[in-house]
Amino acid sequence: MLNGKYENSTIYYFGKDTEKFIADELKGKYNNVLLHFGKESFKTSSLYPKITEILNNAGIKYTELGGVESNPKADLVYKGIEICKSKDIDFILAVGGGSVIDSAKAIAIGSLFDGDFWDIYLNKVPCPNKILPFATVLTNCGSGSETSTTSVITKENCKIPLYNPILRSKFTIMNPQNTITVPIYPTLCGIFDSITHIFERYFSNTEFVDCSDRLCEGLILTLMKYAKLVKNEPKNYDYRAEIMWACKMATDPIISFGRKEDWSSHIIAHFIGGLTNRSHGEILSIIYPAWLEYCAGANEKLMKQFSKRIFNTEDIDVAIKSLRYFIQEIGLPLKLSEIGFDKKYFDYIANECAKINPSSTIGNFKRLDKKDIINILESVW
Repeated sequence: MLNGKYENSTIYYFGKDTEKFIADELKGKYNNVLLHFGKESFKTSSLYPKITEILNNAGIKYTELGGVESNPKADLVYKGIEICKSKDIDFILAVGGGSVIDSAKAIAIGSLFDGDFWDIYLNKVPCPNKILPFATVLTNCGSGSETSTTSVITKENCKIPLYNPILRSKFTIMNPQNTITVPIYPTLCGIFDSITHIFERYFSNTEFVDCSDRLCEGLILTLMKYAKLVKNEPKNYDYRAEIMWACKMATDPIISFGRKEDWSSHIIAHFIGGLTNRSHGEILSIIYPAWLEYCAGANEKLMKQFSKRIFNTEDIDVAIKSLRYFIQEIGLPLKLSEIGFDKKYFDYIANECAKINPSSTIGNFKRLDKKDIINILESVW
């Protein structure tokens, strides 16, 4: 196990009617809120009047900014920054899933920054030491952005993640009832996205990490179980509650403590996501089994452990086939052609991945060079 530091200062309010705690957290501390959300349909939901009534009763002014898309775009971030600066916004309340939260994080950074926020994402300038405080009301699970210190933004087909401890939500409202109205397909995409967050931590060559191995395995099994159950009963509160907390835990650094992580599949998926508006979860449902198959020989001991504990077999090939069967069972794609992705971009993706590190490789479980990346992409065309 490696040395490490664990920190999570976010306050989590979990369960029914936890929106009431918004007033407790904001009243007397903040006066002018940016209410940030995704589709305009949010304003016809039962959650919209609940939140606006809470803000009004607490005497808090608010300005609305909707329109966040999957793979949130820089154009809306710039608009949000302009609003925050011109209206002296002192807090951002993000209502939605990972895309809305990532967009809110970028606005929070740019609102107290004199330059172009995109330069921070490109690592041209350091992340500022102070950002606008923000909080989240989670309506769709999967990205883990409510608990992570990560934000991913797309500009001109380039999807870039930013990692910084300053990107932590002040508090998060986690009411599973708010996820019941989310259609089943994006729900399942979010669940698989969370499963891959665990995979990226689990597939590590670090030794003596039995404790976090078991945490990861338990979360994988939980999410696989409830993905199948919620598909048949999408309005079941208890299923949604299990999914919401497991998705939060999938991105909490407690499961990766002391481990060297991989993340090569996510890097590849980010470049694909920048070129298509498909959800991150369905892109990863294609890429991850292919990565697993390609990298299986990197650590046979861990692969056999994974196969045995998750799929009750010591045959690694059977385990990977079982993972693909699970993906098919919940209705997600397994081929890039299924989502209409053009293979002409394979070289571009491999070249962009190679620019990330001086070694021209990505990943830690198995280092992948440009040829490896193209081979993985070709295998799922």
